[in-house]
Amino acid sequence: MINLAVEFAALVNFIASVTLYTVANFRAKRRLKKQRKEEKAAQKG
Repeated sequence: MINLAVEFAALVNFIASVTLYTVANFRAKRRLKKQRKEEKAAQKG
């Protein structure tokens, strides 16, 4: 029973870290796109 709890905790921890990594990646990509748009706008101006 204790073993099962440890496995479950490890699984939850793994899912949480993967989710955080994915969210951080997604936000970083969006930030890059925004920067590129602003650079293009600055070049046109």
